[in-house]
Amino acid sequence: MKKSLLLLAFLGLAMSSVAQSKPFGEGKWFINPSITGLDLSYSKDTKMKLGVDLEAGAFLIDNFALLVGVGAEARDNYHRYSAGVGGRYYFNNGLYVGAGFDVNKEKSLDTYFNVNAQVGYAFFLTRNITLEPAVYCKLNTDDGDLSKFGLKIGFGLYF
Repeated sequence: MKKSLLLLAFLGLAMSSVAQSKPFGEGKWFINPSITGLDLSYSKDTKMKLGVDLEAGAFLIDNFALLVGVGAEARDNYHRYSAGVGGRYYFNNGLYVGAGFDVNKEKSLDTYFNVNAQVGYAFFLTRNITLEPAVYCKLNTDDGDLSKFGLKIGFGLYF
């Protein structure tokens, strides 16, 4: 029992020392490709979708990044493309919150807008590479049936 507690204390100390050296400082850049489609959707569409997103950002001040992003989603005869802007705030332990706005274009040529939010964690695999699971919510401004709640897995590359 004592060995287990000592091991947990050591791991906590190691994680906190890694968290202090994270590159969330002003002037840093990052790229975040991610896979989406692990939707826990409340829309009328219940089929599984596969999506990819690519975000890039710059830290304007310590712990706050301005983002631009593009995405695509496909399933059967359904295709969606998106582009948007947003921001993320990183806490010192790797937890982050983000919000943004995107424009979506579907194969049917419908265009709609989403306001989105996400909460995630940046697990540092190396000094500059992260694994970033997140929970996201995209609220459609035109049709609530197109709103989504889901999970995504991404990789962060910090420069």
